[in-house]
Amino acid sequence: MEDETRPMSRSRKKTKRSNSAAKATPEPSGGKRSRQTRRETRRRARQRQQLGTVGLLAVLIVAVAAVGFLHFRGDAGAQAVALELADPALGPEDAPITIVEYGDFGCPSCRAWHRAGVREAIMQKYGDSVRFVWKDFPVITPNSTRAAEAGQCAAAQGRFWPYHDYVYDTLADWRELKPDNLVSYATAVGLDEAAFRACLEGGHTSAKVRENLQSARRLNLRGTPSFVFNGEVLTGPPSYQVLESLILAALP
Repeated sequence: MEDETRPMSRSRKKTKRSNSAAKATPEPSGGKRSRQTRRETRRRARQRQQLGTVGLLAVLIVAVAAVGFLHFRGDAGAQAVALELADPALGPEDAPITIVEYGDFGCPSCRAWHRAGVREAIMQKYGDSVRFVWKDFPVITPNSTRAAEAGQCAAAQGRFWPYHDYVYDTLADWRELKPDNLVSYATAVGLDEAAFRACLEGGHTSAKVRENLQSARRLNLRGTPSFVFNGEVLTGPPSYQVLESLILAALP
């Protein structure tokens, strides 16, 4: 066995120097170009990846902006067909007394109060001093909201009170407040059927009905019909005698 600590022979030293020289020998220029080519390829791949990411983000931003724009246009279109209607009213605008009824076309008590003729009697005697206003409070039946919208569509043609009276005079049960019947009531009081149907089916008065409903909620009204006399909520549907006493007390 050779001793690993013994000096190398001259031939072995030469071999080692030869190997070291071989290691120190510069790589041919072709190998260097190959490494540069690979680095350039990787750099370009990274650039393409970065460009692809930026492009994808740009597409997403444009898509989100387009959806938002269309949503805005859709909302604007919906608002454009909503009719801005004043509350149906009888009597002079500057009357010293205002009576507001919050009613529901499907409400039996509303129908009974109407058929008692209280409103007509009051307006006949005190019409110059009283303004009687209608607001929808559709909470009694499943058909009440659609019927309220129908009443407002009649108001859009200037025929709310004839429509209101016809419904209450002829209705026997709230289940009769079907869409076809709501249209037939309109034709019975001389409304333009096509315009009425377009108004009702297009939901053009739904915003008005919701506005009235919110007004009733703010007053904490509990049922229909509810009445407000010069800003004060009355208890229960008032009789002719109750309203007359209130009117006489309010007049100078």
